[in-house]
Amino acid sequence: MSKTELAQSVEIECIPLKSCPTVMKLIFTKKYAPETIEFLKRSHCGFDERRQPKVWCAKFNFCTTPDNRNGKILKY
Repeated sequence: MSKTELAQSVEIECIPLKSCPTVMKLIFTKKYAPETIEFLKRSHCGFDERRQPKVWCAKFNFCTTPDNRNGKILKY
């Protein structure tokens, strides 16, 4: 699967920044890197009712099964 095909198959949602594991990991590992700041600017999609920033976050529907194999979540 190419990067383009993968990107087209990933669902995204606008959620509070602190609820997006991908963004939080980036902030904790490369907080002041120029590419992190640019990514956050491009990912911003508004504010919640408490004026906390929201970002576009990928909804990953993959998991690990009890027997340690890759699986896919069929329903949310």
